[in-house]
Order: sequence, then C-alpha cells, then structure tokens
Amino acid sequence: MKILKHLVAFALTLGISSMTYAAVTPPPVNQNMGIPDSSFEDFDASLCLSCHHAIQNDLDALSNAPVNRGYNPSRHHLAIGTDIDGKPEFPPFRDADGDGTNETVFGCLNCHKLLLNPATGETEIENVILANFRNCMNCHTRNKGPLTVHHATDRAQQGNCFQCHGGIVRGIDVEKQEGKKPHPTNPGETVPVSIPTYQTSMITPWRSKKPNGDASQENHAGTEPGNCNFCHNTADGNSGSTDEPLTLPNGETITIKVYSNMDNHHNTGFFEDGRCGWCHIESGDITNGSGFITDSQSIRICQRCHDRSSLHNIEFDAVGDGIIPGGEEPYFGHIGNQKNCWGCHGNDKRVQNEDGEWVDPRTNPELRNQSTDGNSTLRRGVSGALIPTITTVTPRNVADNSETLVTITGQSFVNSALLDRSGSDEQYEYTWTSKVVISDKDGNVTAVIEPVSQDATTIEFMLPPQTSGHYLVSLQKAYQVSNPLGLTVLPMADVDQAFIYTPFGSLVAIFGKDFMDSSGLSPNQQNGFYLVDQNGNAPIEFYLWKDDMIVALFADDPETVTLTNVFGSKVISLDKY
Repeated sequence: MKILKHLVAFALTLGISSMTYAAVTPPPVNQNMGIPDSSFEDFDASLCLSCHHAIQNDLDALSNAPVNRGYNPSRHHLAIGTDIDGKPEFPPFRDADGDGTNETVFGCLNCHKLLLNPATGETEIENVILANFRNCMNCHTRNKGPLTVHHATDRAQQGNCFQCHGGIVRGIDVEKQEGKKPHPTNPGETVPVSIPTYQTSMITPWRSKKPNGDASQENHAGTEPGNCNFCHNTADGNSGSTDEPLTLPNGETITIKVYSNMDNHHNTGFFEDGRCGWCHIESGDITNGSGFITDSQSIRICQRCHDRSSLHNIEFDAVGDGIIPGGEEPYFGHIGNQKNCWGCHGNDKRVQNEDGEWVDPRTNPELRNQSTDGNSTLRRGVSGALIPTITTVTPRNVADNSETLVTITGQSFVNSALLDRSGSDEQYEYTWTSKVVISDKDGNVTAVIEPVSQDATTIEFMLPPQTSGHYLVSLQKAYQVSNPLGLTVLPMADVDQAFIYTPFGSLVAIFGKDFMDSSGLSPNQQNGFYLVDQNGNAPIEFYLWKDDMIVALFADDPETVTLTNVFGSKVISLDKY
C-alpha cells in the first residue's frame, strides 16, 4: 500500500515540484537539495535563475510598457546612482557617453545600448530588440580556478558559508581555523561547531579510500560504503563529470555536469586562493599535494563545515508526504533510510592496531573501544531539527515603506521527532518550528519575524516596512538555517507636489523623490520611463526628468497623469495654478 501511495504522489508532483530524480543508486548523488554538485564555469543563465529567478514581465495598463521586470532586473536597477567598483563585475559599457573616460557611477547606459528602431522611428533600449540580452553570462563570466563570483564576497571570505548554503554547510572561523555554525537562539551570531575528540571507530566515515569499507556492497563507481564519495562522486568514479537532469523551481528541466567531491570543493576557487587549511591537515610541503594528511582523523577537518548536527538532519521529501526519518526512500538524504546510514558508516568490522594492521576487534580486546555494532538499525522517527529548504518567495519585489504579506514555500519548515527523555527509557515528541530572518545583501540580520502561519511546506509572514534595497529571506529552526532567496524592496515614486502651471499652457510639474533620473534616455520610447495622461496621451514635449522633478508639456490639461519607471507605476492627481 505504501509503495502505491508513493507512486501516486510521485505522479502528482513530477511536473510541479523542484525535485530531480537522478539515478536512485548513487553516484552521482540526487540533486535535490543545496547548490548543485557542479562547477560555476559550466553554469548557464537558466541554472543561475534557479536561485536568482525573475518573474514574467508585467505590462502597464495605459502605456503597454514593460515595467516591474521582476526580482533580478530590479536588483540590477537598484545599482543606478551607486559607485562602479567592479564588484562583482564591471558593466559592459564603462564609458557610456563616449567621452574617453570611464564613468564612476552607474547609469542606465552602462548596461543598455540605445538603438534606433527603423520601424517606429524611436530609440529603444537594446534588450527589446536583442532576445539574449538577459543572459547572465554576458557579464558574469567564470573560468575554472579563480574564486567564483559568490566566493569572492565578504560573506564567503569571512567563512559564513551557511549564509548561502543553509544548514547543509556550516562555516569557518578564519582566524582560529575552526568550524562555526548559527547560534540557535540569536540569528546573526555564531557558536563553535562541536567536533568529536574521541578515538575514531570502524563506523567513522572517510572522505574516500576507507581501508575497512564494506567491500561487499561496492557501487557501480567502484566505491565502498563508509566513504563520502560512495554517493558524492561521478558515475564512474573517475575525473571528469556526469550529465544529470536538474528540475528548476519553474518546472523546467535542464542538464548539468556533476563533478567529484574533490573537484566540487576545489572548483570554488578556494584552492587557488590558498585556503587549503580550511579543508586539509597541512604537514610539510603542500605544493605537490604530499603535505596533506589522509587518515581516519581527516574527517574531523570535514566536520568543521559538515558536523554531525548538520549531516544527521539532511533529508529530502522525495514523495511529498512529509519526512519520516528511517521511513523514506533510500539515497534522497542522510537519515531517511538505513541504506543512507550505511553509505556513510559502512565497514567490514575491522579496525587498525598500533602496527597499522587491520584486524577484527572482537579477537583483540585492547581494540574493542573502536568496535561498534555494524548491524545497528536506524531508529524510525528519531531526528533533530531537519534542515529547511526554501524553493520560492512570493512576492520577490515589494514596495518600500509598506507592510507586505510574503509567502515562502519549500520543505522541512516544521518537523516533529521522537526524543529520549533524560533519565528514563521514555520518549516524547518534540516539534521544531521556523522563524523568518531578514538580512541585508552582506548577510547582516536586520529583522527576525514570527510567521503568521506555518506548516512543513508553507510559511506566511508580514514583512514590516523596509527602506529600498536588496535583502535576503531565510529561515532559522533551532541550530539549522535554510538557504536564502533574495527579495528586492523597490523605491516607489513619492510625490510631494504635482500641478498644471497654466501660464505656460498645459505644463505639468511634479516634485518629490525616487522618480529615477532618465540618464539621457528619451521618455516614452520603450526604455522604462513613461508619463501619460488619463487617456494614455503622452506629453508633446519633455523638459526635465530627474530623480526629484519632472516637467512636461501636454496638448490639453490632464486630470491625472501616470508616472512609470523601471520599478512600477503611480497615478498622480494634479492641482492647477
């Protein structure tokens, strides 16, 4: 009966969920959670948009002009008037006015070209004509080796990996070379990661090449259970990559290249940046790789970012009926099935003695402290706070200085589990819930909000009035955090005074702020700046369009005018003088 339920749920969710069904038996690992196991040099715009996705263009009802172009374009438009500093990249047209000197402040024409459309006789910005204008890779190029655009940020350089990866990756205290993770009750603060100091045992995972792995269950890549690369690897276990399907939040399925565990870490750019000590025990000359120590203790270095409280709470709801630790299909996480456990902890029941020999501890009493029952079973329903995953945030564009109801969808926002009651054999059920964390673009927490409502897959919360800018929305559930998604707060036009000055005919003057400077663009010519009256008629002449003032002459006195810029539209009533 349960198999039938799983098949029905699978059929219902296949076309609409963000899940991806790779080969159920790894490697490669199923690409359902976290950033794909690929290299940024292979990313294309569609994969970028799995995190930075935009909504479909809206059209202004009066001017039929494209406005409010979605989260990602709005995020770029917020750069207008800010310094051009090359972070993350310089714009395509640094000398937009052609005077031989690069601009130091962003304007529209640093990213857009003006072209004359012979069919209309009007100038238009290039993206109306050029279909491939919004290809992220036109500007955000990436070659293998150097730091990626993400890992060059201050957040990454400060070791705050979890601010992008969520609870799947912890972080590094770059001064102490120790692991750190989010504080369980004070979002924005961190606490040290707890790493075991006791003797490793037969169940201790290895990154790869575990001498006492379970050779009886070798997978198709030739890797044994007990190693990280039992799952996190290419299909054949060799260098190179494996093509795998990935379903994006919008339902589109693309093909990505999945790399080995080692290549995924090195391709971040931290290897070339000299951050080897973040992931390796260094001893001697490391220029040729011989200075890295690889033994049973190496996993302790991995636990700086991948500690037990993270690894033991990673699971994907492949069926869509809620996550039951120990009761899920195998290989969609770490704790859903006994096979998942064995993939990490598999062994052949041997341990290493003082002479370096691998022996059975049951016949060597002095080594019994390294022995663990290799046949122990996963306790169904027992877990901690499962790592939440955000798939969508709606809306991703909101107006500044206004309260907005925001909806988040994803997985594991709420989960219940059985816990052992201290001092007894009894168990009790505990439920973990999430809080919404709002951060600025640098990861600094600006607000912590209790949801209006929440369940395992949906959260609604009221976003208090914010100043314009780019923000990150994430969840914190005890000591776990989710991946973030961006939210752009738009500077909507704010009118102080608007009137018709009749001594000069139907001359309309508007004063206020956040109108945006048209930066040399001719308004009402397919470039994001429009002013029309209540009947859709444009001015016969524009005299001025600045961020705080607009002056235009109409043929007849308007009753109202609609001001439109790249962030939206506003209907304005007019006085008459």
